[in-house]
Amino acid sequence: MSDWALSLDEVQRLELYVEPWNEGSWHAAEKCGFQCEGLLRSWQLVGGGRKDMYMYSRIRSRRQTPAANPTKPMAPNSHAHTGWHYE
Repeated sequence: MSDWALSLDEVQRLELYVEPWNEGSWHAAEKCGFQCEGLLRSWQLVGGGRKDMYMYSRIRSRRQTPAANPTKPMAPNSHAHTGWHYE
């Protein structure tokens, strides 16, 4: 579906929002050519509370490929080092 949407002249960019704990969705997004742009803190109201979301995008102008050694985003409070700071 992403390929079809990006084939339309009026679509230049697709965005996808994924909860940090949902690793299966990260993998699906990456397989479809989306790249993680970062963590949006308290981005969306889910079940009565504000939730962080990872933002992924896919740009029409180029097919994005994974980096040689990509750093997978980690859920908040994870002890693994990602280069991102959580409070």
